[in-house]
Amino acid sequence: MKFGFVILHYMAFDMTVECVEQILKLFSDNYIKIVIIDNASSNGSGIRLREKYKNNDFIEVLINHKNLGFAQGNNLGYLYLKANCSCDFIIIMNNDVIIEQTDFLDKIQSLYKDTCFAVLGPDIYSPKLKGSQSPTYRNNVELLYGNKYENVLEIHCRLKNYNQKIYYYWFRHILFGLIRKIVPNKFEKKSVSPELAQLDYSKNLENVVLHGACYILSRNFIEKRMLAFNPDTFLYFEEDILHYECKMQNLKMVYSPYIKVVHLEDVSTDTVYKTSLKKNMFKNKLLEHSTKIYLQLVSSHGGGEIVK
Repeated sequence: MKFGFVILHYMAFDMTVECVEQILKLFSDNYIKIVIIDNASSNGSGIRLREKYKNNDFIEVLINHKNLGFAQGNNLGYLYLKANCSCDFIIIMNNDVIIEQTDFLDKIQSLYKDTCFAVLGPDIYSPKLKGSQSPTYRNNVELLYGNKYENVLEIHCRLKNYNQKIYYYWFRHILFGLIRKIVPNKFEKKSVSPELAQLDYSKNLENVVLHGACYILSRNFIEKRMLAFNPDTFLYFEEDILHYECKMQNLKMVYSPYIKVVHLEDVSTDTVYKTSLKKNMFKNKLLEHSTKIYLQLVSSHGGGEIVK
């Protein structure tokens, strides 16, 4: 079977090389094709990647003239593989994701035979959080027309309010900085939410929301969807949107603990934004837009009022 890899690159040259070299080390004996999408890196790292891999038949480097963001950038690689490689599986992964299992591809084929998945999500371990990131939460389809919609609507309105009043950022940044110094353990990140603590991570789980750092797409997905992701977002909330769209299209999403990756997390954004304040401002602005797209999607299926 043929496996295609889509790796979105932005600025972090060494991280992308580490990700790609690990794939080549483990799977160069297999029938694979790696597409690296450079999202208009201003440091010339996309050109460096093209030069580095120009003689490698396994790898194609595509360079965007503008930063298309997560969804459209990955869609470009997805469309390239659909048009040129006739892949049985397409693995879309962040450049800060590292595969360590030597039988990773064999396990994918075995899981497909057992579950006939459209989208497969591995156990994503974050050294930063010291825990797993996927699934992000349990299946909320029953709540999409009620509590889930209302929760996202509240998040959207709060983000919009923050983004319209820039001084909120400074106030929250200074306030939480002081609190962290006084009670540092108060804001430690928890690897598992109370909701997810009830799930049995030792077995496959169906139609949970999968973390976006690594998706494995089967032919069930590839043949049904022209694009991997909704192209209207730039960054953030793609997991929720994809989960909703797959449910509407009867495409099975499966989490499996039997395949694992390591997610080093936020390497590209940390390269660009040196302070947490600027990074959070950037994130909040994009989250406001992405939650709006999600809410409009749900509204189009009769799930709530249309958000303008």
